[in-house]
Amino acid sequence: EGQVSAKLCTNYWQREIVRLHLKLKGKELLEEVEQAAMRTVQDAIASHTLDPADKPIVELRITGMVGFERLDLDTRALQRQLQKESGALVFLLRYDVDTVSYRSPLSEEGDRLHIEEEIYQDIVASHAVYRQHTNQFAKGLAQLKEAYLQGQQEPDLHQFVKQLLDGSVASDL
Repeated sequence: EGQVSAKLCTNYWQREIVRLHLKLKGKELLEEVEQAAMRTVQDAIASHTLDPADKPIVELRITGMVGFERLDLDTRALQRQLQKESGALVFLLRYDVDTVSYRSPLSEEGDRLHIEEEIYQDIVASHAVYRQHTNQFAKGLAQLKEAYLQGQQEPDLHQFVKQLLDGSVASDL
């Protein structure tokens, strides 16, 4: 009584731990990130790095830059989906990304409208969905702001935004 009895056990089975990594470049859209994560797990299964029958512990680390607000990705839903796909007992999704940001040097000689357009260009260019239309949207946002400050009616402003998104915006409101 009161003595410690210790026994070395060597016949236990240690659960497999699989660490996967996904590096993003900042050009991917939200859906593409989800698909890439799923593809990473599927590739690990195909290469026998990951065996769902063993019910492993899996960690997927997503790093890099994203071209959308980083919080737009529903990481909990993605984690559940990946856990189901991998057959993992425990699935840890690490989402360590930064949002792409652009900061153009502002010219001190430019007028207010020019400076605002440069700022709008930076904001629009940081979102992958709108990046192709950066100049058009930046000019449109500057025009929208001016129209609002001049007291344009709300329905007219909504119509202008609709035209801007459709790509058929006129130069003036």
